[in-house]
Amino acid sequence: VNQSIVEAVLKVSEKKCMVDSSKEHTRALFVIRFLSNAKIIHLVRDPEGILASNYFRIKKGSGYKFLRHKFSGKRMIPFFMILNCINWIVGNIMAETIRLFAPDRVFRLRYEDLCKNPTEAFKRLQLFIEYDLSSVIKSVELGKSMSIGHNIGGNMMRNKSHFIFDPKAGKRRPLPWVYKFITRLICWPFLLMYGYKLIGNR
Repeated sequence: VNQSIVEAVLKVSEKKCMVDSSKEHTRALFVIRFLSNAKIIHLVRDPEGILASNYFRIKKGSGYKFLRHKFSGKRMIPFFMILNCINWIVGNIMAETIRLFAPDRVFRLRYEDLCKNPTEAFKRLQLFIEYDLSSVIKSVELGKSMSIGHNIGGNMMRNKSHFIFDPKAGKRRPLPWVYKFITRLICWPFLLMYGYKLIGNR
């Protein structure tokens, strides 16, 4: 069924490559097992950045999402922050487990590297997926608008027809030092594994 869906989408969109940007690790495991030409991109982000975003949302009153449920309450912020760290650890353990099934078909990319040096990141990605990304690389380097193209679902960005890849457009929200300390205390094994510093600013 999944193979038929992929082939149908490629036919309608007249493309050679399809991206399934699901955030479910079970989906990645399913795809790697049953679609022989599928490859997995494991996008890693510094947990402090994730915590900062969630901290801002909770303070704003948007709540915290966990297991597809939304929880609220500013008094619960410390609990939510610790839970966020545990989620990050568990998620990456699952991603590394999937790598064990097919090490040659899983590519790890740090979000910070993509923002700092997108050209180099896309060149590495191009070699991995064996798909020409030269037009994307050129558009990123020149700051040109790129077409979003065909998609089935996603965030609000999908409603736009074009976008410009500009890592400097976003601004990292501040995170209280106590939560930075908690993050590094809980997540340190994978932080070291993924090349993040434990001491100093990142």
